[in-house]
Amino acid sequence: MRKVLITGSGMVATALLECAPEFGFAPHLLLRRQADITEQTAVARAIWEAKPAIVIHTAAETRVDYCESQSEEALKTNALGTVNVRNAAAEINAELVYISTDYVFSGEKSSPWLESDEPNPVNAYGVSKLAGEWAIQAYEFGRIVRTSGVFGRRGAGRPERNFFKSITGRLAADNQPVEVVDDQLTAVTYAPHLARMLLDLAGRPLPPVVHLTSAGQDTWCGWARRAAALLGHDPARIKPVSSAETAETGRARRPHYSVLGSAFAEIVELVGRYPAEAGLREYLASPV
Repeated sequence: MRKVLITGSGMVATALLECAPEFGFAPHLLLRRQADITEQTAVARAIWEAKPAIVIHTAAETRVDYCESQSEEALKTNALGTVNVRNAAAEINAELVYISTDYVFSGEKSSPWLESDEPNPVNAYGVSKLAGEWAIQAYEFGRIVRTSGVFGRRGAGRPERNFFKSITGRLAADNQPVEVVDDQLTAVTYAPHLARMLLDLAGRPLPPVVHLTSAGQDTWCGWARRAAALLGHDPARIKPVSSAETAETGRARRPHYSVLGSAFAEIVELVGRYPAEAGLREYLASPV
């Protein structure tokens, strides 16, 4: 079996670890306690010793509002950390896949963002992830995969943080209305969907940048109403509000339109196999 090294321990890393064997990969998880990606020597040693054929770099600081207030730390993790992973992968000529984000785009568009569109982030998180992309572009065997709105389970003992976890918790807490922004349109991505698409494409010739999400788009309010309906709650409990109404000091600006599309027929066909609605249904039906 080909060895794939996965940095990180979040939702995507957890899904990759679970899905890898069915795609013929032996997964190796590189956790922070083993090698912090911001520590060049530790990362280089860990990847050299593992000698994977492919490195999938999921480790990142993804807390958008935290990145806004701690922009230097975000850059250290998402940019410098990526440089360290790239350099270590280059030492063994491993294929390197970097997970990036829809937030590298401004949101000032009304049709899906394609791989060739010019990034222009509006928050510190997007800036830090774009800097990571620049690091990958310098590597012959590097590939950038942008995704959005990831949700799914995390490893045992790890706190679960995602949009749908928050919504379902608030719905279960009481019978009060739940306010959700209705002027930000996006695609969401079920982590096992993304993992399977990544592993399906691993080792195959790819463009330098591809966009992978679960299939479908809606506002955050719309996605919340879908979750409510699947759980047997009245979708009307989800109350639409504008971004301006929820603005808080220190809260990062979000793109109003961040739906990712693809210019590549192979990618469009692959994404179409993984409807977001099916992923959401599976996620909500699985045990907590």
